Amino acid sequence: MQPPTPAPETQTPRGPSVSAGSARHRDPRSHTRALTDLCRRGVELARRAGADQAEVCAEWSHDVVATVQQNDLDGLADTEETTLGVRVLVDGRPGFATANRAGALDGAIEDAIAIARATAPDPWAGFYEGDGVEHTAADVCDDLVAWASSDLAQRLMARLRQLRAAHATLTVDSAELQVSRSVRALASSQGVLGSFATTRASGSIFGMAIDGGRVGSFSYDGDVVATLDALAPALDAAFDRFVVQALDALRAGKGESFRGPIVLPPSAAASLLLSPLIGGLSAAQLRKGKSPFADKLGERIAHSGLTVVSEGLGLPGMPTCPFDRDGAARRRSTLVDAGVLQGFLYDHYEARAAGTTTTGSALGGASHSPYVGVAACSDAPGPDTAAALETEERCVVVPRFAGTTDRVTGDFSGVVKGGYLVVDGERRPIHETTIAGNVYACLDQITGISAERRTIYGSTAMPTLRIADVSITAG
Repeated sequence: MQPPTPAPETQTPRGPSVSAGSARHRDPRSHTRALTDLCRRGVELARRAGADQAEVCAEWSHDVVATVQQNDLDGLADTEETTLGVRVLVDGRPGFATANRAGALDGAIEDAIAIARATAPDPWAGFYEGDGVEHTAADVCDDLVAWASSDLAQRLMARLRQLRAAHATLTVDSAELQVSRSVRALASSQGVLGSFATTRASGSIFGMAIDGGRVGSFSYDGDVVATLDALAPALDAAFDRFVVQALDALRAGKGESFRGPIVLPPSAAASLLLSPLIGGLSAAQLRKGKSPFADKLGERIAHSGLTVVSEGLGLPGMPTCPFDRDGAARRRSTLVDAGVLQGFLYDHYEARAAGTTTTGSALGGASHSPYVGVAACSDAPGPDTAAALETEERCVVVPRFAGTTDRVTGDFSGVVKGGYLVVDGERRPIHETTIAGNVYACLDQITGISAERRTIYGSTAMPTLRIADVSITAG
């Protein structure tokens, strides 16, 4: 399971509890000023303590999570935490330290400076030059701020009872419903100052169908949304996908071994193809000689139907923080256009190392130093319907892939989970089947892209893809 928001560190043992604190306290906007001031004060203290440059990132979060284990309510976790990350530069030497409470700021500064003095100089270390203006933004749903914690458990259990009443063979190994309220603030000696407040709700379900001595393979689904109104439709869709996969797994039969096309629904397409592609476009991988796309700028690296965009400010209805972990403005940029490589991803460090400018692609939180990645991305839709992609004489549909991928060579091998064999348009579930190939070759072997797209955990808009010439071995 991969929750879209950080899991709480403590849990209430069995039985629901009520969120502590007033609605105003739960509103992340009410914490913005104090958190920003804390960052600014930390920068001043670090400079006085001997840092040539300093940056403080602070995050406040209030998470409430209702959890189910083995078909029954397991508990309700209600946690609040403030996390600090201090980065300094002393005589060209970088240092970084974290703390998990506001009162530990002084100690984190001392630790960061001590680490810097013990670290070798780095010619590319340094902080992004801001404009000296405070930038504030928020994406807060008042209904999620006010939502009572006990309602999470009630809503989750009501939905699971409906599922099991309609489908007696279903067993829910685990499920959760979560509301997160958070603020991130950032300040540096180089003119960066900003904050972003958010509320998010998410849910997930993991389990299987069992009928007598027959046990289906595990199925999993979930989603994350920005408003309370969007939660029920999103969870209904995710739970319905889970039910179909779990029930179909009960009647799975033996597949076939052949070399031919596979069909990747959005989630599988994102994990098997898009994730390695994005990783290969990281300037950090480029600098280390590990990018398969080195010296390919302006060249075709994929099928002409593939267009991938870094949606710097987020997908519709799910905005991201308008500045990245360095404090640089995020923006929309095309990475691959009609199969042609248009650019790489840079944070401030990698941009300095390459002698270029950042693309606003620094990820990470208060507990992490910046690293290169995308906050949100989209793969352009194609001309086909998802159903039409399965009209090949014979193909395998891959809802989930469990295996390994060598991000440098692109070679992958693993098991299809909850797969289907399609022969002459007839679809039937099959037992675990192995597929193998090369990710980067598959980018050029795309033979179909669906017009329908699904947004995965609020951060990736992905169509269904059909890939030719993949090795398929029945289990």
